[in-house]
Amino acid sequence: EAHVVTPVSTTDRVFEIKRQVAALDGEELPDFKANALVSIPVQAGGLHPISDVWYIERIMDQPDELRQVIAQLAHEIATTSGLNRDTVARVPGGLGFICHEPPMDLELPELANNTLTLLQAISGVYAIALKQQTPEAPLDVAEFQFTAALGQLLIGSPRYEDREAVLAGRLDDACIVKLFRLIRLGRRLVELEAMNVDGQYTP
Repeated sequence: EAHVVTPVSTTDRVFEIKRQVAALDGEELPDFKANALVSIPVQAGGLHPISDVWYIERIMDQPDELRQVIAQLAHEIATTSGLNRDTVARVPGGLGFICHEPPMDLELPELANNTLTLLQAISGVYAIALKQQTPEAPLDVAEFQFTAALGQLLIGSPRYEDREAVLAGRLDDACIVKLFRLIRLGRRLVELEAMNVDGQYTP
């Protein structure tokens, strides 16, 4: 149970059907229970349930399919964090989504605002803006230099309109796994330090 964030609602029958379909193509789906001690699996429910952070099913392993799933995950993260349902919009290029700015008169809670900034950074919108600026039309985005670089550092630059995809400047797979682990351990550290003597979280 320690690996389960939110239970995946997929039934054994649905998983078995997916396993058989994958087997027809020579693919073997990972078993969550079997991999729990040798992989970095985690379960999180949603439209595209997650049972292994790293594994990508072959049927999903193509740009258009990946963009659809990425956009849905971004949408679920946004709404869970308090953003409006229409904040994340699907697009055919890039990572498959962009984020709409909230109305000027809407004051977002801190979590929602930070989540919006994170999703915008990952989507590459700031990096695109920086590359499109010219001496004649400079952009006042100097404070977003790191935000613009964050998506490149974590993911790389996906193809967008006439810009080719770029791998240079991103962390390698081993570093990303270690980053997942660092974040997981850091979150647990804060949880432990936020507990009082009775094991309850302090406000």
